[in-house]
Amino acid sequence: MAQKVDDPRKVHKVGKYTFYDYDGYVDPKILTGKAYGIKATEDNPEAKISFTLKPNTVKALKKHGQTIRVGTPEEFADILQAFVNLRTGQNSPFKFPLNLTGKGLTFTKDVGIGRGTASKFLALAEIAGIYDSKTMKGIDGSREDLDDKSLDDLADFRDDPHVKAYLTGTPKHREENNPQYLRNLYKALKILGFTPYQMLAHGKGRPEERLAWVLDQLEKLKTWSENPDAIDPIQPKRKRKLHPEHRFNPVSENRNNSTMYNFAKSIKPFLEKNGLAVGRQPAESRLSQKIVSHGGHSEQKLSYPQILEMIKCLQHPVKEIEIPILVKGFVDWDQWKTVKTFTKEYSMQSFWNDALLYFLIAIEMGMRAEEGFTIVANPPRNKYASGVTEKKKTIDGKPIPKDENGNNKWYISLYTRKTEHLEAADKIHKGRVKLPMLIELLEKRRKEIDDKHGIVKNIIPVGTKNLITNTTHSLIGHDDKYTRIATIEKSNSVRLEDRRVIIRNIIRHCYLKAVPKQDRDESDAGGFDNFMEMPLHSLRHVFAQYWLHKSDWNFTFVAQLGHWKTEKELKDSYGGMDQDRFDQDYEKFSSVDANLSPSGITKYLANYAEPVMSKDAKKTSTETNPPIEKLKSDDPATDPEDRTPPVPQ
Repeated sequence: MAQKVDDPRKVHKVGKYTFYDYDGYVDPKILTGKAYGIKATEDNPEAKISFTLKPNTVKALKKHGQTIRVGTPEEFADILQAFVNLRTGQNSPFKFPLNLTGKGLTFTKDVGIGRGTASKFLALAEIAGIYDSKTMKGIDGSREDLDDKSLDDLADFRDDPHVKAYLTGTPKHREENNPQYLRNLYKALKILGFTPYQMLAHGKGRPEERLAWVLDQLEKLKTWSENPDAIDPIQPKRKRKLHPEHRFNPVSENRNNSTMYNFAKSIKPFLEKNGLAVGRQPAESRLSQKIVSHGGHSEQKLSYPQILEMIKCLQHPVKEIEIPILVKGFVDWDQWKTVKTFTKEYSMQSFWNDALLYFLIAIEMGMRAEEGFTIVANPPRNKYASGVTEKKKTIDGKPIPKDENGNNKWYISLYTRKTEHLEAADKIHKGRVKLPMLIELLEKRRKEIDDKHGIVKNIIPVGTKNLITNTTHSLIGHDDKYTRIATIEKSNSVRLEDRRVIIRNIIRHCYLKAVPKQDRDESDAGGFDNFMEMPLHSLRHVFAQYWLHKSDWNFTFVAQLGHWKTEKELKDSYGGMDQDRFDQDYEKFSSVDANLSPSGITKYLANYAEPVMSKDAKKTSTETNPPIEKLKSDDPATDPEDRTPPVPQ
């Protein structure tokens, strides 16, 4: 594609907007004929729109009272204005506006110009700001949203009316709740070279045609996401991490990588909030929201001793934590090398307590990264609600025998937002929890609530203006600490991201303490870098491997325990068998005498004796690695949870 030049014949100003000539065609990023079903040709494979019209089309416009100064710098402006005049009925020989299709006066029937030609030039007129398709009236060309300055910095971008429509559409996309949506959209449009308006004004044809145009443009974004040497338009000096098996790499040529996946998460709702329906996209679509890259970390795990070291680390806070600088969106990781300060409302001690509770629930429940912050501490209101249940009696009133640790049966029900679009029964993940340490912490939070400590007493429910008594309280952290309590049971709960970041960084710190440097293989499929990049999601991998090991690789049981819809998803994305277990099974199965009958093989395997650990080794192992089920809380908390009580809404 040729670059724009200073030749005045290559610059076409219409209203206050300037079109640049690219080898005789309008910049394809603005509009192509493909959006109107115009077929590409050998001479014009991109179906680009020429600045000039065919002589017969120009003749038809002139015949119907339009002035076209052919061969002059004003020719293109005259063409656009001619189509606007005929469409609106202003400065037109017709008494009524011309329609593009249907009954009455039309461009095709009454002027002899095809619908596609008229549509694309009217779309260019709208981009130029001299035509409004909604009112079907001509305007003065002074539209501010056409100014490319919206891409100069994030503040100007945020003020763009189309971006505002996107940010205010749902609580989920508001910058104060999830800033990554705005920033990823900003970066994507910077890479594409589109203003928000240009991304949307690619034609006023049928929705499927407009969407097809967008998908064509996103190929450039896909190419950028896969290129390790691509320049970051926000931080040009940043070195991207793209090495084999890294999660940013594409799964396949027909599937988005996670960088592209995050772009799509911002672009798709932006389009929809501005009137272009996208809907559910197939996996190969550039706007697909199919989960990617999990399979690349199916062997990611912590060993049992490392899990215990994580618990030990979380029980003994330090004033400063060390975290590697990561490539992660727009977060300035240089500022997160250490976390030294208290927030305005909470002690740093309280964040360590919350991180420990989060970790223990993750080991028992395997919840998804953000679901832990929306667990309700109260008993569930119904079977489709989140909450914590202590089962003390059977239906007939008889006591239930306590477990070996002297505790009643405890259950946690959490709202699974990933499956909220499914049947009601699939919205709730209910799981049994048994760790004594975890039960202690559940009882502690319940007592806090009973004592009216760490709760918000009054809330204004979403969509109302009336203050009511709050009866729902958070399990991890005080009310309004990580999630606005008024939204905690909503599908689009309001996140308090700055505090969640502290939990992620504490977990990162303990990963570094639990996993020795010699065991951190960043090139491996289950590489340590994934713990650093996605610390909370990584716990779902740890959960899967922990319970597969404990259940002797019973995928059916673990899939139900972790609320995976299919065993295949568990196997492909989380349940990769490590080499030690494979070698163990190989030794067992390779020792089988092939001459044995099937019943003989079954009998042999049932009596197969594993290598026995020595008594001294057993003793040492038990002392070093006490069973996690027997661990008791070593609560180090000395500081009060809150420095300044949270202010009720």
